[in-house]
Parts: sequence; structure tokens; C-alpha cells
Amino acid sequence: MICDDIKDILKGDYLDGELSVQEREFVARHLAQCAACRVFEKNLQAQRRVFQQAVHKKPPVQVWSNIQTAIEKEQIVQKRSVRERLISLVEMLFAPRPILALGSAFAIVFLVVTLTIGLRPRQQQASHAENLTNLVSYDVGMENSDFVSDLGTNIEKFLL
Repeated sequence: MICDDIKDILKGDYLDGELSVQEREFVARHLAQCAACRVFEKNLQAQRRVFQQAVHKKPPVQVWSNIQTAIEKEQIVQKRSVRERLISLVEMLFAPRPILALGSAFAIVFLVVTLTIGLRPRQQQASHAENLTNLVSYDVGMENSDFVSDLGTNIEKFLL
């Protein structure tokens, strides 16, 4: 075991005297070898003595009354029927929440903008491909004499 494990044992079962004989001997051997754990054990023993010497005061009657009221409320809540619990759960799930409405509105706006921007380049690509097809079909269907005079106009249309 490492020091962290020994410290966990010291905080719990060791101080309460709940360790088996073998575990107690193991911790004692470690404490004999490890100065840091010995200091930790001495500090825990000092804290324990301070708490044992503390004066026990009775709490005011009102405190016990508040505790009893809280316990009774808890018991009433636990006794509710399954149907009532389901109804309250459904009411809680479908209760209006302004932050969710705002988040939904932003999500819808984001989707609309994204789809609009995403579709725009596709439309440009389609018109670009259409222009190339028109240029090729124009070139194939023309006679040589008109080709020189019309080529500049088609290229300008294509590039614009």
C-alpha cells in the first residue's frame, strides 16, 4: 500500500479501532518506516482529542421542530402515488423555458443561413456548367466565318 491508502485507513477504521489484527500490524509497520504518515496520524489523534473534549450543547427546541417538519414533508413526498410523480415529471418537462425558446430560435436562424449559403454555390456551379455546355455547343454548330466575330462575345458572357 502507498501512503495515500494508509492515510485513508488512518482517517477511518484505524482511529475507530475497527481494523483486524493483521491490518493493524501492517499499518503499524508502515508508520514505523514513514515519517510523513506518523505526523499525519499524530495530527489526526490531536484532532480527535479536541473533538472528544468539546462541550455538548443542546440545540434550541425550534431547531428540532424545523427538523421534524422537514422529515414529515419528506415522508409526504415519498408517499405520493406513482401517477402523481409521473404527472409532476411531465409538467416539469413541458414547462415553458425561455432559454430553450431562445436557443431554438438561434438554431433555426443558423440553419436557414447555413442552408442559404450552402445552396448558393451549387446554383453558381450549375450555371457555370450550363455556360460551358452552351459555349461548346455554340462552337460545334458554327461555321468558321462567324466563329471569329462571335467568340469574343461568348467569352465575355461566360466570364461575367
